[in-house]
Amino acid sequence: MKKLSSDHSAISEIVGALMLVLIVVVAASSFAVFISQQQKIEQDNQLIKSQQQGESLLISSIATYSTDKIDWASLNITVSSMHQGTSEIDRISINDHVLRSFHVTMFNVTTNSNVNVSMDYTKKMIIPSLQVIHIFIQMSDFFESGVKIRTDVPITLDLTTAYSNDFTKVFYSPTPIIVVNVESQWNSSALNYTPFLILDGSQSDQPGDTTIIRWNWTIDCNGINYPIQEGRKVRFDPPVQGAYNITLLVENANGMIGISKTTFHR
Repeated sequence: MKKLSSDHSAISEIVGALMLVLIVVVAASSFAVFISQQQKIEQDNQLIKSQQQGESLLISSIATYSTDKIDWASLNITVSSMHQGTSEIDRISINDHVLRSFHVTMFNVTTNSNVNVSMDYTKKMIIPSLQVIHIFIQMSDFFESGVKIRTDVPITLDLTTAYSNDFTKVFYSPTPIIVVNVESQWNSSALNYTPFLILDGSQSDQPGDTTIIRWNWTIDCNGINYPIQEGRKVRFDPPVQGAYNITLLVENANGMIGISKTTFHR
């Protein structure tokens, strides 16, 4: 009886040891799986971080259109992918107004042709690696109704991607500066010196990376509108005494304008 009890005790010890070994093995295996999962999560996070840091979009240019020279009717924006890998656009805003829909034109390398796609906020806009796209926007495309963007204010475009990167570009309108120089020339008929004006807009300022391409001068006096003149500097011969209202409209290569006015008394 003593021997049987001793045998049972020995077997229990063996079973207990085996159970302990099994528990240790299971725990070690579970820990190894946990470590492997954590390593994979860390690798995935590092990959996402690397892709986030490597993402590069260039908002390169804007083309504008207005019917009244007061508010923009439409905008056409060019965006280039500057990195290897696709970008997913989650949000587009202009002057803090978020777009609901828009149209995209991109080049299809398979068909060797441009493809036009209508987009809205429910779809993910994908920009392929090293691709150039054109985003066409009308003022009715915003979530808000009645959005107006004046032609004489900066346009701030902001793109937010799925990697939470924000790419922003500000397009500035030009600032016209009018300088009026009074000169004179001998009038052989009146036997005196007659004054004339040199209207100078060459000091007009254009912030950013574009240039002024047009200087447009309009002049009126006592209800009479004189012919429009074009150029950085123009000459005007005031024919009568009075107050001459001089308006300079300058336009940059993006189609954005600036207007300034002054009055000259003869």
